[in-house]
Amino acid sequence: MSKTPTAEEICHFIDAAFKLTLQDPKFVEKVKKAAITIKVVTTNPDAVLVMDMAHQTVSLVHGDVQADATMRMSGDTANRFWQGKVNMLGAITRGAVKVQGHLPGVIRALPLAMKVFPAYVAELRKAGRTDLIVA
Repeated sequence: MSKTPTAEEICHFIDAAFKLTLQDPKFVEKVKKAAITIKVVTTNPDAVLVMDMAHQTVSLVHGDVQADATMRMSGDTANRFWQGKVNMLGAITRGAVKVQGHLPGVIRALPLAMKVFPAYVAELRKAGRTDLIVA
């Protein structure tokens, strides 16, 4: 097994973790208020995910999709971020993550993403991908 998640795995793990977290009605209300669509473009693996907060969906897409903001990062950075191992503001400042579009919306969405971290790690364990878990 590869130490790097595939594009499909990245989408699956984020989507599954997001859906688990959506079981909390308080989280749902906060997500609806965020009302931002974020496109996450990863390299190694090459993937494009769209996180639509208003509709509470995460999708792996092909081709160009409009979003309020686009974030570009490596697949490894995305995997580490969803485990709570990346300070996103620091990564943006250092250039490890590049943001185009509505940066204030991305910054407002970060505390919501933090609620998903435990579920993301649980999904990695459930799928037997403990090799992707960062110590």
